[in-house]
Amino acid sequence: MLERRVFSKAIIRHYSNLRKIRERELQEKKEREEALLTGVGASEPATTPGDETVNGGSGTTPVQPDGTTTPQPGGEGGETPEPEPTPGPEMPNGGVLTTEDDEISIIPVTIPPPPKVSLRFEQMSNLLNSKDVILNLVLSSESKADRPLLITISVQAMMYTGHPVGVIQKEKKEETLMPGKDLTIPIVVPFSVYAKLMLDSDSMKISALVKDKVNPDHPYLREHNVVLSDPPLDIKVST
Repeated sequence: MLERRVFSKAIIRHYSNLRKIRERELQEKKEREEALLTGVGASEPATTPGDETVNGGSGTTPVQPDGTTTPQPGGEGGETPEPEPTPGPEMPNGGVLTTEDDEISIIPVTIPPPPKVSLRFEQMSNLLNSKDVILNLVLSSESKADRPLLITISVQAMMYTGHPVGVIQKEKKEETLMPGKDLTIPIVVPFSVYAKLMLDSDSMKISALVKDKVNPDHPYLREHNVVLSDPPLDIKVST
C-alpha cells in the first residue's frame, strides 16, 4: 500500500513538472515561428551579380559567387524542427513516465512475487477422542533470503454438513523462515479445550494462514481435517 501511495504522488508531481516544460517548449516554438514569419514578410533585398538566391520551398538560400549555398538556420527551407518528446524520470516501481502533446503515458514494469511458501501438516499422535491432538505445521520455500512471516492457526469444530459449530482455539505467531531450511511449528489441541464443542461435532478443521510481512499481498492458506476415533473398549465378563 505504501508503494502505491508513493507511486501515485510521483505521477502527479512529475506530470506537473512535465506540463510546465511542455508549455515552455510550445512558447519557444511560437516565438520562433513568429520571428520566421516576420523575416519572410519583410521586403527582399535586391540581388547583385555574384549574390543570387535559390528558392528552397518556403524560404530562400543565398548563392555565393563560387556557386555554393549558405544554409539557413532552422533546417531545410528555414523550417523549425518539431521538438522531441520529453522523456520523464523513472518511476518508483521501475516504470517510465513519458509525455507527448500534453498526454501522459506510463510503461509499467511488473515486479515478480517472491518464491512460494509451501505448507503441510504432519500427524504426531493417534487421533483418539479423549486424547490431545498433536500435529506439526511444516513450512518451506526456495527463497534465497530470510522470510519474516505472520502465521495464524485456527481450530474449528465442524458438522458433517461442513458448517462450523464454533472456534476451539486460535493463535498467532511471528516466525522467520530461513533459506534452505524447513520451519516446524507444533500444534497442540488439548482434550480439555475441544471436549465440549466436539460432543455434537464430527470433525475438526485446522487452518493455517501465512503472510509474508514484507509482501502481505501474497498470503498462503492450508487446511486439514481431523476425524477423531473412539478409544477401544475392553469388556470383561466375570463367571
